[in-house]
Amino acid sequence: MYLRKFKEISKAVQLVAIAKLRKLQHIVEAREHSLSIAQELFDGIDTDECTALSIVVITSERSCCGKLNNDVLSTAKEAVSSFLDNSKIVRVVSIGWKAKDSFLTKHKTEISHCLSYLSKSSFTLSYIVMLSVLDTMYEKCILYFSKYYKIFEQVCSFYEYSSYSIFTNYIQTNSKNNIFFGIISDSDIDLRNLYLFNITSAILDSFEETKYSELGCRAFSMEIAHKNAAELIVTNMLVFNKKRQASITSELLEVVSGSLNAI
Repeated sequence: MYLRKFKEISKAVQLVAIAKLRKLQHIVEAREHSLSIAQELFDGIDTDECTALSIVVITSERSCCGKLNNDVLSTAKEAVSSFLDNSKIVRVVSIGWKAKDSFLTKHKTEISHCLSYLSKSSFTLSYIVMLSVLDTMYEKCILYFSKYYKIFEQVCSFYEYSSYSIFTNYIQTNSKNNIFFGIISDSDIDLRNLYLFNITSAILDSFEETKYSELGCRAFSMEIAHKNAAELIVTNMLVFNKKRQASITSELLEVVSGSLNAI
């Protein structure tokens, strides 16, 4: 009885998560288009020689998201280990207590800031996180988060940004060769506000991708739970039927044996 109810509940949770994901699909596609334009400002900047890095790790506080967190944490830890081996200064900003606990207990890495992941993402929240990132005084910042691709596929992804000084120097140096950069340099556009807006947009995108991935991960987890419950029901029914058949056979043998003794 318990397994049957668990099977029904897991299927219901899965269907709810899938329904929410389908409603959000068009939002994901529209946001990716607008963010890809902003990313062009940073695509050509070479940050391989940077010595000070900030790593932002976004994990989920929701249930049934173990796979999501494991993928993000393992990728981020591998990157941090590589940077430390190359004598780079690494500061970690954790979004969610699971990221903080994992880095402190298993990786012994300094946590510059820890912000608990809120249930509702917003541009204001992303701006606050961006200010925390700026406090770490980085040359390159990398945001690690779970990216949603489809209902049963979420993988760790990342965004890379250079510091403001490297960003402005890059635009000014390439303003003569790049028409877009030339327009920015010659106009009244405030480069710092443009820089802050792009980073805040990327952080907001990371938050929302994590939320979509949570739904996908829950749907995937409930699919596995539903299958396991169905298999356990079949297995238990076989055991029950065998015991019931053995009991019936035993009773029949007793009846036949009693009849023969009476004769």
